[in-house]
Amino acid sequence: MNYEKTKVGIISVCVGKYNIFLETYLNSFKDYFLKDCEKHFYIFTDVEDEVINKYQNDGFNITKIKIDKKGWPYDTLYRFKYICENKHMFKDEYLIFTNINLKCQSLILSEEILPEKKGIVSTSHPGYYNKPKNTYPYETRQISEAFTDVKKGLGYYQGCLYGGSHDEFIKMCEVLDNRTTIDEKKDVIALWHDESHLNKYLSDNPPVKVLRHVYIFPESWRCNPSIIKMIQLDKNKYGGHEFLRS
Repeated sequence: MNYEKTKVGIISVCVGKYNIFLETYLNSFKDYFLKDCEKHFYIFTDVEDEVINKYQNDGFNITKIKIDKKGWPYDTLYRFKYICENKHMFKDEYLIFTNINLKCQSLILSEEILPEKKGIVSTSHPGYYNKPKNTYPYETRQISEAFTDVKKGLGYYQGCLYGGSHDEFIKMCEVLDNRTTIDEKKDVIALWHDESHLNKYLSDNPPVKVLRHVYIFPESWRCNPSIIKMIQLDKNKYGGHEFLRS
């Protein structure tokens, strides 16, 4: 399938100290990610307008959507809410959500990422790739809307890289926004936050394409670098989880 000039929206959340990853993220995605497509970056962020203006002047097609830092875990849990509240902005044929600490290592082609038919693309969690189903860290409390029957799940997917055709992606985000809102009203937070809700959805609505873990490989893990497509930058090199979330 020819994806040349296809419009792809790349969505991320970048607040607080996570802003330290923004430059590496944008430059690596510009150089290596879907170079044959028309990419539009949507950044939910609290950075100053001057920062975004600099990237726009450097040729990035980037839109800042202002949000405030909510604190952990809401900065990640509210991603579905942010997307749904601003869904009118997304005019692209495909939408992809990415964590801000991802860095592209080599050229990633459109046919690798984008689905050939309508549906959702997900990525196998490196920690559970080729592991037995009984090891998957699904949300097992039935009080949560993210409750997932381990017998039903087909895989365990990490919440840092997923996407799909425009309508299917927005539909998924609307469902997950509703479910996280219901949980919040019950004072319930799913075990792995947005990732738990994502896995619940994908257990009921299997993805049409599953990317291997080499697309989100942890920087601190050993592996043949020639097969790695994208790495998750090691947060310990940037102060650690607690520092970044504070």
